[in-house]
Amino acid sequence: MQEFSAENFSLSIRGRAQSGKASAICTMKRQIRARSRIGVLPDFFINAQAAVSQLTLLTRDVGRYRTYFPSLALISAPT
Repeated sequence: MQEFSAENFSLSIRGRAQSGKASAICTMKRQIRARSRIGVLPDFFINAQAAVSQLTLLTRDVGRYRTYFPSLALISAPT
């Protein structure tokens, strides 16, 4: 597994673009379902940057991330 340090971490242009697109789609879907959640955008920043940097993400919510970031490598605990 690749070692990662968040000290000098900056979000790439590709990461920002992918994050914005995924966040917009998620927001539209949530509005259709009449649900609202504050704080979704930071999740998309992290996931988009992990996807474009070809990093692996540890998560409990595999379905959500597969929907918006299909190329993202995920690790999850069995439920």
